[in-house]
Amino acid sequence: MAYSEITLFITGEICYKVMRMSGKITPKKPFVVMMYGFPGSGKTAFARQMSEELGVIHLQEDRILHELFGGNISPATKKASRKVMNFILGDYLKSGMSVMYDASVLRSSERRRVREIVHQYRATHLLVWLQVDPETCYERTRKRDHRKADDKYAPDYTEDDFREILSFMQNPNMEDYIVVSGKHTFNTQRSAVVKKLMDLDIITVEEASQNIVKPGLMNLVPKSNLQMRGDIINRNIPLR
Repeated sequence: MAYSEITLFITGEICYKVMRMSGKITPKKPFVVMMYGFPGSGKTAFARQMSEELGVIHLQEDRILHELFGGNISPATKKASRKVMNFILGDYLKSGMSVMYDASVLRSSERRRVREIVHQYRATHLLVWLQVDPETCYERTRKRDHRKADDKYAPDYTEDDFREILSFMQNPNMEDYIVVSGKHTFNTQRSAVVKKLMDLDIITVEEASQNIVKPGLMNLVPKSNLQMRGDIINRNIPLR
């Protein structure tokens, strides 16, 4: 199957929906938002809600893995799905469309590759670090319900899988990013992102002022008995 056919197969339905939406925010130029955080930190839920709020594309790697490989996760399928995802990203940016890039950009090299594509099409990028303690994140992954939209394509992890992923992660260093609590309500998370988009001169002050609210907390999942090593727990940094 050619890349163009894959693009239509996976995202044609989303494109049609987005093209019909009257977004609440009209960006001055295309932008891409990447999410970084532990599995279970809420990246997909955040990306979906932001895409609906802003009227932009939600490009989801877990869905591509599911559609092309039946959810089979291996180094080969992950490499192939990422190649497809980046190809689709370039197509959207070329068309002037903004994207919520919902993929596990765990390594600095993965984030650098996305930035290269963004720069190629003279768009703007933003990295959002969703921070939640690892115990809560692991408990969230255990409680995933694949009947729900945000969990439909999400993989399941054993405790060993979860630890391995955390040990593989490279926190942003010398990168432009904002930190958002994965325990805050979506309205609060949205406010932080909208403010940053305003700082990047992507949206106007008037649009930003209509989308900023006071912080709030949502109900949290009780912590599990998972005992994480100190070096893993300390991978998060204080909110700023």
